[in-house]
Amino acid sequence: MTIFKDVVDLLHNNDCVILPGFGAFVLKNKSASIIGNEFIPPRKDVSFNAMLKENDGLLVKHISKTRKTSYKKALSIVEEEIKSFNNRLSKDLIVEIDSIGIIELKDENNLNFNPDLSINFDTSSFGLQSFSKEPILKSRRKKHNNNYKKGQQRL
Repeated sequence: MTIFKDVVDLLHNNDCVILPGFGAFVLKNKSASIIGNEFIPPRKDVSFNAMLKENDGLLVKHISKTRKTSYKKALSIVEEEIKSFNNRLSKDLIVEIDSIGIIELKDENNLNFNPDLSINFDTSSFGLQSFSKEPILKSRRKKHNNNYKKGQQRL
């Protein structure tokens, strides 16, 4: 079982999930917007920060709890999966992570991350999708010929 499913689960309730020794997936807020005739709801997109590598315990504790194992065993699982992921990345140079995005190894220490924009991690926008609306055209009002004399009232 891959730890990235656990990362996705955690991203629905946390703005940052650190993979110890690898980096962190961080959510960035995007406000609702209008582009042309398209209305786009607020969202949270995933970004990657390779500088955040220190274990904060969130991922390991989550794995320990969901897989009903000790913290030490969960830490071992995470370390092994990250080691395996690094080996796969060094061989393939590009690895796609379901519901997160694509990580590409540019050179020995530089990673490029392209997020999967089809997933919105903003729980307050759950179920909202972007939509297009054609502008309402103003109708021309017919000018009525006013045949009444000044002071007369219409009934």
